Amino acid sequence: MLVAQQTAFKVYRGLLSAQSTVFSDMFQASCRDESEIFADSPMIHLSDSPHDLAYFLEALMQLNKRQ
Repeated sequence: MLVAQQTAFKVYRGLLSAQSTVFSDMFQASCRDESEIFADSPMIHLSDSPHDLAYFLEALMQLNKRQ
């Protein structure tokens, strides 16, 4: 679960981890902190705006469709 300000995005971490070592490392670190779990998903808080994160995720999904 990626959280930007007050907006949460439930995303498949396998996709993000495959595209980015930064996200892979963030997911591994978040799994260790059980206090940051919501609906059985680890939460990762980002400093991005929800609009920017939505735009990034949409672009990533389009890129993944082409592969």
